[in-house]
Amino acid sequence: MASGTIPFIRVYDEATNAVKQGGKRRGANMAVLASSHPDIMDFILSKTKGGLDNFNISVGFDAKFFDCLEHGRIYDLVNPRDSSVKKSIEPQELWDALCSAAWQTGDPGVLFLDTINEKNPTPGLGPMVATKTCGELPLYPFESCNLRSINLARCIAKGELDEERLLATVRLGVRFLDAVIDTNRFPVPEIRDKTLLTRKIGLGIMGLADALILTGIPYESNEALEFADSTMELIAREGQRESRKQGEKKGLFPAIDRSVYTTAQCNRDNNCTDRIAPSHRGHELRDRTPLLPCVHPADRQPPGPARSPAPARVLRDNPIRRGSLRR
Repeated sequence: MASGTIPFIRVYDEATNAVKQGGKRRGANMAVLASSHPDIMDFILSKTKGGLDNFNISVGFDAKFFDCLEHGRIYDLVNPRDSSVKKSIEPQELWDALCSAAWQTGDPGVLFLDTINEKNPTPGLGPMVATKTCGELPLYPFESCNLRSINLARCIAKGELDEERLLATVRLGVRFLDAVIDTNRFPVPEIRDKTLLTRKIGLGIMGLADALILTGIPYESNEALEFADSTMELIAREGQRESRKQGEKKGLFPAIDRSVYTTAQCNRDNNCTDRIAPSHRGHELRDRTPLLPCVHPADRQPPGPARSPAPARVLRDNPIRRGSLRR
Protein backbone atom coordinates (compact mmCIF):
# COMPACT_ATOMS: atom_id res chain seq x y z
CA MET A 1 0.00 0.00 0.00
CA ALA A 2 1.31 3.48 -0.90
CA SER A 3 2.19 5.84 1.93
CA GLY A 4 0.12 8.74 0.64
CA THR A 5 0.66 11.96 -1.27
CA ILE A 6 3.10 13.89 0.89
CA PRO A 7 6.00 11.37 1.01
CA PHE A 8 6.10 11.30 -2.79
CA ILE A 9 6.14 15.10 -2.98
CA ARG A 10 9.10 15.07 -0.60
CA VAL A 11 10.89 12.62 -2.91
CA TYR A 12 10.51 15.09 -5.79
CA ASP A 13 11.64 17.91 -3.51
CA GLU A 14 14.87 16.08 -2.66
CA ALA A 15 15.44 15.18 -6.31
CA THR A 16 15.11 18.86 -7.20
CA ASN A 17 17.78 19.66 -4.59
CA ALA A 18 20.18 17.43 -6.50
CA VAL A 19 19.56 18.99 -9.92
CA LYS A 20 20.42 22.63 -10.46
CA GLN A 21 20.32 24.61 -13.70
CA GLY A 22 23.89 25.41 -14.65
CA GLY A 23 24.95 24.08 -11.26
CA LYS A 24 23.62 27.23 -9.58
CA ARG A 25 19.93 27.92 -10.10
CA ARG A 26 17.72 25.62 -8.07
CA GLY A 27 14.62 24.03 -9.55
CA ALA A 28 11.03 24.82 -8.71
CA ASN A 29 7.84 22.77 -8.64
CA MET A 30 4.12 23.35 -8.25
CA ALA A 31 2.07 20.75 -6.38
CA VAL A 32 -1.72 20.96 -6.69
CA LEU A 33 -4.11 18.71 -4.79
CA ALA A 34 -7.88 18.69 -5.14
CA SER A 35 -9.80 20.00 -2.13
CA SER A 36 -11.77 16.73 -2.13
CA HIS A 37 -8.70 14.47 -1.88
CA PRO A 38 -8.50 12.31 1.28
CA ASP A 39 -4.96 13.61 1.99
CA ILE A 40 -5.93 17.26 1.72
CA MET A 41 -5.41 18.19 5.39
CA ASP A 42 -1.91 16.68 5.44
CA PHE A 43 -1.18 18.52 2.21
CA ILE A 44 -2.35 21.87 3.61
CA LEU A 45 -0.16 21.49 6.70
CA SER A 46 2.87 20.00 4.90
CA LYS A 47 4.96 23.17 4.88
CA THR A 48 4.29 24.02 8.51
CA LYS A 49 6.55 21.08 9.41
CA GLY A 50 9.48 22.37 7.35
CA GLY A 51 10.94 21.17 4.07
CA LEU A 52 9.48 21.36 0.56
CA ASP A 53 11.69 24.38 -0.13
CA ASN A 54 11.57 23.61 -3.86
CA PHE A 55 7.77 23.54 -4.02
CA ASN A 56 4.91 25.96 -4.17
CA ILE A 57 1.70 24.20 -3.20
CA SER A 58 -1.92 25.06 -4.00
CA VAL A 59 -5.31 23.57 -3.22
CA GLY A 60 -7.51 23.08 -6.28
CA PHE A 61 -11.01 24.04 -5.13
CA ASP A 62 -14.25 23.16 -6.89
CA ALA A 63 -17.54 25.05 -6.68
CA LYS A 64 -19.04 22.34 -4.48
CA PHE A 65 -16.63 23.15 -1.65
CA PHE A 66 -17.63 26.80 -1.51
CA ASP A 67 -21.30 25.89 -1.75
CA CYS A 68 -20.88 23.58 1.27
CA LEU A 69 -18.86 26.25 3.10
CA GLU A 70 -21.50 28.92 2.50
CA HIS A 71 -24.45 26.77 3.56
CA GLY A 72 -22.76 24.85 6.38
CA ARG A 73 -23.03 21.45 4.72
CA ILE A 74 -20.69 18.49 5.13
CA TYR A 75 -18.01 18.15 2.43
CA ASP A 76 -16.95 14.72 1.16
CA LEU A 77 -13.33 13.66 0.65
CA VAL A 78 -13.27 11.25 -2.28
CA ASN A 79 -10.85 8.59 -3.48
CA PRO A 80 -9.83 9.81 -6.96
CA ARG A 81 -9.43 6.23 -8.23
CA ASP A 82 -12.88 4.82 -7.53
CA SER A 83 -14.88 7.93 -6.42
CA SER A 84 -15.68 6.33 -3.07
CA VAL A 85 -16.22 8.67 -0.13
CA LYS A 86 -13.39 8.15 2.38
CA LYS A 87 -14.38 10.80 4.88
CA SER A 88 -16.73 13.74 5.37
CA ILE A 89 -15.56 16.95 7.03
CA GLU A 90 -16.75 20.39 8.00
CA PRO A 91 -15.57 22.65 5.16
CA GLN A 92 -14.89 25.45 7.66
CA GLU A 93 -12.29 23.22 9.32
CA LEU A 94 -10.44 22.82 6.03
CA TRP A 95 -10.70 26.53 5.21
CA ASP A 96 -9.42 27.61 8.64
CA ALA A 97 -6.48 25.21 8.36
CA LEU A 98 -5.58 26.61 4.94
CA CYS A 99 -5.74 30.22 6.14
CA SER A 100 -3.59 29.43 9.17
CA ALA A 101 -0.97 27.57 7.11
CA ALA A 102 -0.87 30.33 4.50
CA TRP A 103 -0.33 32.90 7.27
CA GLN A 104 2.54 30.86 8.72
CA THR A 105 4.35 29.81 5.54
CA GLY A 106 2.86 31.62 2.53
CA ASP A 107 1.43 28.31 1.29
CA PRO A 108 -0.87 26.82 0.18
CA GLY A 109 -2.31 29.01 -2.49
CA VAL A 110 -5.83 28.68 -3.84
CA LEU A 111 -6.75 27.59 -7.37
CA PHE A 112 -10.32 28.03 -8.56
CA LEU A 113 -10.36 25.07 -10.92
CA ASP A 114 -13.92 25.57 -12.12
CA THR A 115 -13.15 29.16 -13.13
CA ILE A 116 -9.88 28.14 -14.80
CA ASN A 117 -11.69 25.61 -16.96
CA GLU A 118 -14.59 27.93 -17.74
CA LYS A 119 -11.98 30.33 -19.20
CA ASN A 120 -9.88 27.59 -20.81
CA PRO A 121 -9.34 28.59 -24.47
CA THR A 122 -8.75 24.98 -25.55
CA PRO A 123 -11.42 22.88 -23.78
CA GLY A 124 -11.12 20.20 -26.45
CA LEU A 125 -7.76 19.22 -24.95
CA GLY A 126 -9.41 18.35 -21.64
CA PRO A 127 -9.57 20.01 -18.22
CA MET A 128 -6.67 21.87 -16.66
CA VAL A 129 -5.69 20.83 -13.14
CA ALA A 130 -2.48 22.78 -12.44
CA THR A 131 -0.47 25.89 -13.21
CA LYS A 132 3.17 26.79 -13.68
CA THR A 133 5.24 27.30 -10.56
CA CYS A 134 4.25 30.90 -9.83
CA GLY A 135 0.59 30.27 -10.64
CA GLU A 136 0.11 32.80 -13.42
CA LEU A 137 -0.40 30.35 -16.29
CA PRO A 138 -2.59 27.21 -16.25
CA LEU A 139 -0.88 24.44 -18.19
CA TYR A 140 -1.57 20.97 -19.53
CA PRO A 141 0.88 18.15 -18.79
CA PHE A 142 4.19 18.78 -20.61
CA GLU A 143 3.25 22.32 -21.73
CA SER A 144 6.01 24.88 -21.23
CA CYS A 145 5.80 28.50 -20.12
CA ASN A 146 7.22 31.17 -22.41
CA LEU A 147 7.10 34.45 -20.52
CA ARG A 148 8.57 37.94 -20.56
CA SER A 149 7.67 41.27 -18.90
CA ILE A 150 7.38 44.82 -20.11
CA ASN A 151 9.00 47.37 -17.82
CA LEU A 152 6.01 49.66 -17.41
CA ALA A 153 8.09 52.39 -15.79
CA ARG A 154 9.96 52.81 -19.09
CA CYS A 155 6.65 53.60 -20.79
CA ILE A 156 5.96 56.70 -18.68
CA ALA A 157 6.73 60.08 -20.28
CA LYS A 158 6.08 63.47 -18.69
CA GLY A 159 4.03 61.91 -15.94
CA GLU A 160 1.69 59.99 -18.26
CA LEU A 161 1.52 56.59 -19.90
CA ASP A 162 3.08 56.71 -23.37
CA GLU A 163 0.52 54.46 -25.06
CA GLU A 164 2.27 54.51 -28.42
CA ARG A 165 5.52 53.24 -26.91
CA LEU A 166 3.69 50.65 -24.81
CA LEU A 167 1.74 49.26 -27.77
CA ALA A 168 4.86 49.11 -29.94
CA THR A 169 6.59 47.16 -27.16
CA VAL A 170 3.64 44.78 -26.92
CA ARG A 171 3.79 44.04 -30.65
CA LEU A 172 7.53 43.42 -30.46
CA GLY A 173 7.07 41.24 -27.37
CA VAL A 174 4.48 39.03 -29.06
CA ARG A 175 6.69 38.48 -32.10
CA PHE A 176 9.72 37.85 -29.89
CA LEU A 177 7.99 35.24 -27.72
CA ASP A 178 6.49 33.53 -30.75
CA ALA A 179 9.98 33.27 -32.28
CA VAL A 180 11.28 31.73 -29.04
CA ILE A 181 8.92 28.78 -29.54
CA ASP A 182 10.39 28.03 -32.95
CA THR A 183 14.04 28.49 -32.02
CA ASN A 184 13.93 26.75 -28.64
CA ARG A 185 15.57 23.39 -27.95
CA PHE A 186 13.17 21.30 -25.90
CA PRO A 187 14.56 18.80 -23.38
CA VAL A 188 12.08 16.00 -24.21
CA PRO A 189 9.81 15.34 -27.22
CA GLU A 190 6.63 15.54 -25.13
CA ILE A 191 7.34 19.15 -24.15
CA ARG A 192 8.13 20.06 -27.74
CA ASP A 193 4.92 18.50 -29.05
CA LYS A 194 2.64 20.12 -26.45
CA THR A 195 4.32 23.53 -26.80
CA LEU A 196 3.92 23.55 -30.59
CA LEU A 197 0.33 22.34 -30.27
CA THR A 198 -0.91 25.35 -28.29
CA ARG A 199 1.97 27.84 -28.70
CA LYS A 200 1.15 29.68 -25.50
CA ILE A 201 3.04 32.84 -24.68
CA GLY A 202 2.74 35.16 -21.72
CA LEU A 203 3.46 38.88 -21.99
CA GLY A 204 3.03 40.80 -18.75
CA ILE A 205 4.41 43.73 -16.82
CA MET A 206 6.93 44.68 -14.17
CA GLY A 207 7.62 48.07 -12.64
CA LEU A 208 4.00 48.93 -11.84
CA ALA A 209 4.92 50.58 -8.53
CA ASP A 210 7.59 52.69 -10.23
CA ALA A 211 5.14 53.67 -12.96
CA LEU A 212 2.63 54.82 -10.34
CA ILE A 213 5.30 56.92 -8.62
CA LEU A 214 6.24 58.53 -11.92
CA THR A 215 2.60 59.39 -12.64
CA GLY A 216 1.96 60.65 -9.12
CA ILE A 217 -0.74 58.06 -8.43
CA PRO A 218 -0.89 56.68 -4.86
CA TYR A 219 -0.29 52.93 -4.84
CA GLU A 220 -3.21 52.16 -2.52
CA SER A 221 -5.91 54.07 -4.36
CA ASN A 222 -8.82 53.43 -6.68
CA GLU A 223 -6.99 55.49 -9.29
CA ALA A 224 -4.11 52.99 -9.18
CA LEU A 225 -6.53 50.11 -9.73
CA GLU A 226 -8.09 51.91 -12.68
CA PHE A 227 -4.62 52.64 -14.13
CA ALA A 228 -3.59 48.98 -13.83
CA ASP A 229 -6.88 47.76 -15.31
CA SER A 230 -6.85 50.09 -18.30
CA THR A 231 -3.15 49.44 -18.96
CA MET A 232 -3.57 45.66 -18.96
CA GLU A 233 -6.61 46.02 -21.21
CA LEU A 234 -4.42 47.88 -23.72
CA ILE A 235 -1.75 45.19 -23.49
CA ALA A 236 -4.25 42.32 -23.85
CA ARG A 237 -6.05 43.83 -26.84
CA GLU A 238 -2.86 44.77 -28.68
CA GLY A 239 -1.32 41.37 -27.96
CA GLN A 240 -4.35 39.58 -29.37
CA ARG A 241 -4.37 41.89 -32.38
CA GLU A 242 -0.71 41.12 -33.09
CA SER A 243 -1.37 37.40 -32.64
CA ARG A 244 -4.12 37.59 -35.25
CA LYS A 245 -1.78 39.44 -37.58
CA GLN A 246 0.86 36.75 -37.14
CA GLY A 247 -1.83 34.12 -37.69
CA GLU A 248 -2.70 35.62 -41.05
CA LYS A 249 0.95 35.34 -42.05
CA LYS A 250 1.85 31.96 -40.58
CA GLY A 251 -1.39 30.03 -40.16
CA LEU A 252 -3.33 28.92 -37.11
CA PHE A 253 -2.00 27.23 -34.00
CA PRO A 254 -2.53 23.48 -34.46
CA ALA A 255 -5.06 23.02 -31.63
CA ILE A 256 -7.43 25.73 -32.86
CA ASP A 257 -10.00 23.10 -33.87
CA ARG A 258 -10.20 22.15 -30.16
CA SER A 259 -10.38 25.76 -28.98
CA VAL A 260 -13.07 28.36 -28.39
CA TYR A 261 -11.85 30.22 -31.46
CA THR A 262 -12.99 29.64 -34.99
CA THR A 263 -11.18 30.59 -38.15
CA ALA A 264 -14.06 32.91 -39.01
CA GLN A 265 -13.77 34.71 -35.67
CA CYS A 266 -10.07 34.86 -35.09
CA ASN A 267 -7.00 33.73 -37.00
CA ARG A 268 -4.78 33.50 -33.97
CA ASP A 269 -1.11 32.64 -33.91
CA ASN A 270 -1.20 32.02 -30.14
CA ASN A 271 -3.66 30.44 -27.72
CA CYS A 272 -2.98 33.12 -25.12
CA THR A 273 -0.97 36.30 -24.88
CA ASP A 274 -0.73 37.74 -21.37
CA ARG A 275 -0.04 36.63 -17.77
CA ILE A 276 0.75 38.24 -14.42
CA ALA A 277 2.66 36.40 -11.69
CA PRO A 278 0.85 36.60 -8.31
CA SER A 279 4.16 37.24 -6.56
CA HIS A 280 4.99 39.96 -9.10
CA ARG A 281 8.69 39.22 -8.58
CA GLY A 282 9.48 39.44 -12.09
CA HIS A 283 12.28 40.23 -14.27
CA GLU A 284 10.12 38.47 -16.85
CA LEU A 285 7.52 39.76 -19.27
CA ARG A 286 4.21 38.24 -18.31
CA ASP A 287 0.67 38.79 -19.44
CA ARG A 288 -2.79 38.12 -18.10
CA THR A 289 -4.07 35.88 -20.86
CA PRO A 290 -2.00 33.31 -22.73
CA LEU A 291 -1.35 33.61 -26.42
CA LEU A 292 -1.42 30.67 -28.78
CA PRO A 293 0.44 31.65 -31.93
CA CYS A 294 -0.77 30.50 -35.31
CA VAL A 295 1.64 28.35 -37.24
CA HIS A 296 2.18 27.27 -40.79
CA PRO A 297 0.35 24.07 -41.82
CA ALA A 298 3.81 22.57 -42.26
CA ASP A 299 4.40 23.02 -38.55
CA ARG A 300 1.67 20.47 -37.87
CA GLN A 301 4.06 17.83 -39.21
CA PRO A 302 7.55 17.12 -37.86
CA PRO A 303 9.14 20.51 -38.57
CA GLY A 304 12.08 21.22 -40.78
CA PRO A 305 14.50 24.03 -39.98
CA ALA A 306 13.08 26.46 -37.46
CA ARG A 307 11.98 29.83 -38.76
CA SER A 308 14.62 32.46 -38.27
CA PRO A 309 13.29 35.33 -36.18
CA ALA A 310 13.78 38.84 -37.43
CA PRO A 311 16.73 40.62 -35.81
CA ALA A 312 15.69 42.48 -32.70
CA ARG A 313 17.45 44.72 -30.25
CA VAL A 314 17.88 43.22 -26.81
CA LEU A 315 17.42 45.87 -24.15
CA ARG A 316 19.14 45.36 -20.84
CA ASP A 317 16.96 45.80 -17.80
CA ASN A 318 17.90 49.18 -16.34
CA PRO A 319 16.12 49.43 -12.98
CA ILE A 320 15.02 52.93 -12.07
CA ARG A 321 16.78 54.00 -8.94
CA ARG A 322 14.91 55.77 -6.20
CA GLY A 323 16.82 59.00 -6.72
CA SER A 324 15.79 59.23 -10.36
CA LEU A 325 12.07 58.70 -9.81
CA ARG A 326 10.05 61.78 -10.59
CA ARG A 327 6.52 62.64 -9.62
